[in-house]
Amino acid sequence: MKVRFPHHKKEVTLELPERLVEKVYRSKPAKPLTDREIKKGFASPIASPLLRKIAAGKKNAVIVVSDITRYIPYQAFLPILLEELIEGGIKPKQISFLIATGCHRPASQTEVEQILGKEIAKKFRILNHNAFEKSDLAYLGKTRKKTPVFVNKLYLKADLRVLTGLIEPHLIAGFSGGRKSICPGISGYETIKITHSPEFLESKNARNGNLRHNPFHSEITEVAERAGVDFIVNLVLNREKKAVGFFCGNYKKAFLEGCRLCQKITIDSYSRKHDLVITASGGYPLDLTFYQTSKGMVTAGEVVKKGGKVLVISGMEEGLGSQDFESLIKIFPGPEEFLKKFSKPENFTLDQWQIEGLLKVTEKATVYLYSKNRVPPLVERLGLKIVPDITAFLKGLIRKKLSIGLIPEGPFVLPQTSSKSTLTSTLSPQRERVRVRGH
Repeated sequence: MKVRFPHHKKEVTLELPERLVEKVYRSKPAKPLTDREIKKGFASPIASPLLRKIAAGKKNAVIVVSDITRYIPYQAFLPILLEELIEGGIKPKQISFLIATGCHRPASQTEVEQILGKEIAKKFRILNHNAFEKSDLAYLGKTRKKTPVFVNKLYLKADLRVLTGLIEPHLIAGFSGGRKSICPGISGYETIKITHSPEFLESKNARNGNLRHNPFHSEITEVAERAGVDFIVNLVLNREKKAVGFFCGNYKKAFLEGCRLCQKITIDSYSRKHDLVITASGGYPLDLTFYQTSKGMVTAGEVVKKGGKVLVISGMEEGLGSQDFESLIKIFPGPEEFLKKFSKPENFTLDQWQIEGLLKVTEKATVYLYSKNRVPPLVERLGLKIVPDITAFLKGLIRKKLSIGLIPEGPFVLPQTSSKSTLTSTLSPQRERVRVRGH
């Protein structure tokens, strides 16, 4: 049988013996929304007044958007969102876009145009969030678990605050979208550092597709509550990366409705695990770096047998990722030593959370990495093995009697043994949001 796996902007086609393939994991097909349906969504927001009514009497607005590492078809709804704000009385020159980079690098001008479209990129004020620039941040106190909350000042000073994003399975938060636009999206480094520490990430509940008793989800939700959110617009995409779900309105309720749809179309059940799992990382732009590639590995880790093998296909056009991530790999001392050292707050290092997630897979299975581009040899320090010739690699394996599971869509699928909902949230009551005025 032939199966295609996304690789950057193209595909890798594998031919495998059908007798060995136990299961091909797929998200469920879903019909793309029409422009009319998206516009209708703005006319009936979830648990919220119309955006144009919220905008009435407001002098300015900020719209938070994702960076290039998240594929979101913004052109499908941004013109309508802007029309709503302008109809409400906010002038175009008083509308700003804030790119939620978290700790990622700033978006280039070319990337801004790719994200928002050339017309919007040219007409509106657009800024990159900088988690490390203290003068751009405001302190909003501490959460109940003592996390210091630093959030972008531009956002906090705005009369109207809108979050936009994508809801998809997330290896730590359960699902992306909603509150993640605030934390880590536009939070300060000190906030990101604590929320991404082992205290939250090492919980068995901080995992793909789960919100129930998820400490990471609960903590970043509290950060978002302190910052305040007036309105969200979140999408759910199908396997062709077309919008199949549109959720706008109250940032909690619209987000949870979106998670329900995401869960419905991404869950694929299984009865037993496999000797070999072959997966990909979602194609461009999700497989731009090794850092992003690890998300596909985590999905495969759910269905591989203890002592089995995972083969990951990824474009990795930009190599490892950030300089901080590369530096962390260079000093990687081994799994046990790493977890022992970096579990201490004083040793916290940027991007350590991604290695923690990856180790959950490598401690269970041998992970192989294939790319048509050059794979940086440094990945071998983490215990991964580089596959230079995928055909020869598979030919050597399939001579043996083994069971194979295929996950072509990688991080867009939720393999689960039960259909029981994992969305019950520990959201705390809405608090009065903190506003920052002045300079």
